[in-house]
Amino acid sequence: MTNVQRSIAQARLRIFLQSWLTMLGWLSLGGLLLGGLLMLAARLVGVPVPGASYLVTVGFVLVVAPLVAWGRRPGADVTATVIDHRLNLKDRLGTALYAEAIRDNEFAAQVVEDAEDTASKLHLRDGFPIQLRKVWHYVPLVAALVALLAAFVPQMDLLGWRSARARQLAQQTQARTARDEVVRVIEAFQKLPPTDPELVDQDLFDAMKTLAELTRQDLSNPKMRQEAAAKLSAVQDKLAKQIEQTEQEFRSVKNTMSRLDAKQPGPADEFADALRRGDFEAAQAALEQLAQSLDGMTPQQKQALQQQLQNMSQQLQQMAQQQAQQAAQARQQMQQQLQNTGLSQQQMQQLMQQGMNPQAVQQALQQQGMSQQQAQQLAQQMQQQYQQMQRSGQSQSQYQGLGNSLGQMAGACQGGGGSQAMQPSAFQGGQQLQQMAQMQQQLQQMQMAQAQANNALNSLYPGQGQTRQAGTAEGGNPFGDERQMTGIQANAEADIGEGEGRVIASWLDQGQMARGDATVEFNQAITQARDDAEQAVTEDRVPRRYHESIRQYFNQLPESADQVRAPAAPR
Repeated sequence: MTNVQRSIAQARLRIFLQSWLTMLGWLSLGGLLLGGLLMLAARLVGVPVPGASYLVTVGFVLVVAPLVAWGRRPGADVTATVIDHRLNLKDRLGTALYAEAIRDNEFAAQVVEDAEDTASKLHLRDGFPIQLRKVWHYVPLVAALVALLAAFVPQMDLLGWRSARARQLAQQTQARTARDEVVRVIEAFQKLPPTDPELVDQDLFDAMKTLAELTRQDLSNPKMRQEAAAKLSAVQDKLAKQIEQTEQEFRSVKNTMSRLDAKQPGPADEFADALRRGDFEAAQAALEQLAQSLDGMTPQQKQALQQQLQNMSQQLQQMAQQQAQQAAQARQQMQQQLQNTGLSQQQMQQLMQQGMNPQAVQQALQQQGMSQQQAQQLAQQMQQQYQQMQRSGQSQSQYQGLGNSLGQMAGACQGGGGSQAMQPSAFQGGQQLQQMAQMQQQLQQMQMAQAQANNALNSLYPGQGQTRQAGTAEGGNPFGDERQMTGIQANAEADIGEGEGRVIASWLDQGQMARGDATVEFNQAITQARDDAEQAVTEDRVPRRYHESIRQYFNQLPESADQVRAPAAPR
């Protein structure tokens, strides 16, 4: 490279660097002004400005400045002209570039040689200094102004955009959360047992289908969210009713089992204790363990086991008889009350086949001339009695089956048939324990689905979900934690709230008096009180010195309202 070419290259580099520095100043000034405007827009009117936008602006300045400066570099001939002009070289370098092409000419060779000599002595920094131009005087001032604005300008919402955007964002977040919760509800319902009549109800099926369709729509839309909440609320109401019924059935079975007593110690102690606790899975495992260990028992142990199983079998048979009597009594009461209203035997049979549907019963009673209010009240009573009859019948079947199984196992134990002959699966009705354990699992699954539905309702409309928490006052309730209000409590509260007192009986148009819900509710209250007391004693939630007194008191209570004797007339 000749001296002329080297000088031109160095000059081009210095021109590029100076242009880069100047362009960087202008772009920095523009970036600061843009950043200040964005910051004011974000602070004053709530324009959404992501923090990354400021970094993008800085990157833009740093990248674009050198590219623009590089593109604006002059060519070699223009640079030579600029050097001649700035250093007062009288076109030596420009002429030399032209003369390079005709060096064979003696005059051209002299010109090139003179330019080479001049280029070797040049000080390019004198003509091409690299310095900050005037634009850089404003960059620190603007930067300081932007910093002050960022430090002292408060967050404001002059046009209401910030609050509107916050509401929209909250709705979108709420919609996403609600959609996720509704999906969880649908998944929880899919895990529920399909054989339950309440869970295959057509209305419930349609509601779940609609919920599934709503999850594919925009739940931030208030109308869509309201529709989803309505469907979900209907699902929750139906499930709450089923949970209440299942809880009553399971609590009744559990409390009844707590009264079992093997009468004497023996190998079946663990099995009997598990039944008394209502831990049917543990009872099933203990019974299978007894069957496996039967071959290794001594004759005395086998005799004790046989006696224990016989004692529990007899008690279960008695429980089954009591449940059968209660079911028959409930059926008789229903038939008698319906017969008093004038319904025919065929009509009563048809209503029984329909499960004492309250709407069908009310319609039939109104056709007999009964007022709407009386018909509705009696229809609800019939429904309660029918449910009580169904529960009693189911419990009778369970106790009968389990009692028969234990009796057969006791016989197998006496006959020396070995462990295989004592397996629960070898006897008809031996699966009752498994069914009881499944009832508890189904109840837990339904409670989980109910909790999911409650969370979903809260997501759709915060605060709308209703969950009743169990709890007692300080010191606790010896008969157990607070439960959901039963129908008795709910009705009593409604009557007290209306200030009209309790309706014990009402006159029908035919002139005959029909008892209200008092009989059914009395029976339920007595049974519940006795079961809760027995459960409290079983689980040692009251001091042991009170156990016998509590049992004696509650055993003296009548089995039903019909057994309550009227007080003697005063003399």
